[in-house]
Amino acid sequence: RAFSLPTALIDSWCQFARCSVPYVAEASGLVQFEISWDAERSGRKITPERYIVAFPNQEKGRQRYHSSLLSMRVVKEADVPKEYATVADGTGKAEGDTDHIEFELLLRVNEASVQQQLRITAGPVRVNPESGQRESRRIDLGRCVRQLATDVVDDPRGRRVVRNRWWISIGTMRLVCMANSVDCQALDEPGRPPLEWVLCLADERTGRTGEA
Repeated sequence: RAFSLPTALIDSWCQFARCSVPYVAEASGLVQFEISWDAERSGRKITPERYIVAFPNQEKGRQRYHSSLLSMRVVKEADVPKEYATVADGTGKAEGDTDHIEFELLLRVNEASVQQQLRITAGPVRVNPESGQRESRRIDLGRCVRQLATDVVDDPRGRRVVRNRWWISIGTMRLVCMANSVDCQALDEPGRPPLEWVLCLADERTGRTGEA
């Protein structure tokens, strides 16, 4: 559904990102992005790369929101902390595909308590063969989104923010697509229609991220 935040909150994160961030979503809603193979760069790319995400906060009986900045980018396995690297099949064997999608969620230090709301699910979008309707196949991707790397980093404006990061390997994404009969050729071949994925940061259908 349509959703908006006060302009001041949006401008604040745009200043942090040093670019315009036109996409805004509620934490319980869907963050939509596409992955494709960029022939010019000879690598995978994500669009859009950033969202401003709002978490609900009840204050004195009034509905307010804490805001955050979600960034997504393609990284190599060498850029993923060893303890957070994921494999495609869960066997512990090297998957051979070194690309991962890195998700980075930034929160103001005084609003970091919204981390307790994180219940992360993700999955591809497909067309239902029976109804013809588009549908998301969100699932709990297990360890790769249950273990978050959390630290505090400096804001370019002199402030500090809490950074949460998690990673999903391209191999894992490929297997999820195959299991749901979703065409994922765009991950490896130029000129293919982009692969559509969705992410929900506060999915009420699953347990809190970080729980055993």
